[in-house]
Amino acid sequence: MNHLKLCIVVTGEGNIDADPLFVDPDNGDYHLQTGFPCIDAGNPDPQYNDPDATRNDMGAYGGQCGDW
Repeated sequence: MNHLKLCIVVTGEGNIDADPLFVDPDNGDYHLQTGFPCIDAGNPDPQYNDPDATRNDMGAYGGQCGDW
């Protein structure tokens, strides 16, 4: 089976092109490390806040259901 790795880079305001600083990607932990710009940088609408009432993080682990 052949796999194709496709990478699309989108530039512009609001996009972050820095290393995501995942906690431990080699072992499947894709949470963001403290200090990364995507922390508290998600949708500003309060309905999407993290469970601790802070602004949600960008990515799969941000928001009300982001602690899975």
